[in-house]
Amino acid sequence: MLFRRIAGVSALVAVVVGGLSGVLFLAAGGFRLDSLLDPVRLLGVGSSRAQLLRWGALTDMLGYYLLLVPLFVCVGSELRPRGGPIVDLFTVAGVLYAGIGATAAVVLAEAGPVLLRAYDQADPAARGGIALAFQVLTNAVYKGAWQTLEVLPLAVWASAAAVRGGCPCSGHLWTACRIPLWPASDVTAIGTGRRVGDRWWGAASAGARERSGRSGGRGDRSSPAG
Repeated sequence: MLFRRIAGVSALVAVVVGGLSGVLFLAAGGFRLDSLLDPVRLLGVGSSRAQLLRWGALTDMLGYYLLLVPLFVCVGSELRPRGGPIVDLFTVAGVLYAGIGATAAVVLAEAGPVLLRAYDQADPAARGGIALAFQVLTNAVYKGAWQTLEVLPLAVWASAAAVRGGCPCSGHLWTACRIPLWPASDVTAIGTGRRVGDRWWGAASAGARERSGRSGGRGDRSSPAG
């Protein structure tokens, strides 16, 4: 019960921190959405905003990843009695998602501001190389880790919907699972591909409801007539 509460509080804090991350990322780009769609546009915004990028990435690391680890573990422990050892795969996948995303976020937090300051202070002849380095960095983080690599374990964890119906408290946990994954989706999910995960949630939930409906229908047909 205590760990369940810890997981719930952690998920709620993740909502707040994730929303703050979106605001900080927007502030780093001068509140322009195109800076989220194409992070290279952050070049030339000025050294003063480099720190905003750093804090945006660090809060992203917490809100979208590390603060969700207790939730992943809690859901796994709740589903395992009915789902069996296969549920451990879902838990590992959830933790792997958090590890991939958090690692990418901290790399962006430490390397991104350094390149932004260097670009702002460099001679025009040297800016081309710095811009290329920043583009490689942001492509690796946004497209490589956030849009591609982390989506795979997140999709595996989302498939836990197949055993959702067997958990007595799954309804509340399922709601808690989704909450931290969509806050500020209209801000930070633009250009990061995180709506891929939300589409997986929708598909998995629909499949679970369909299976539940078919099971209920078979139960009704098997009942003796009054």
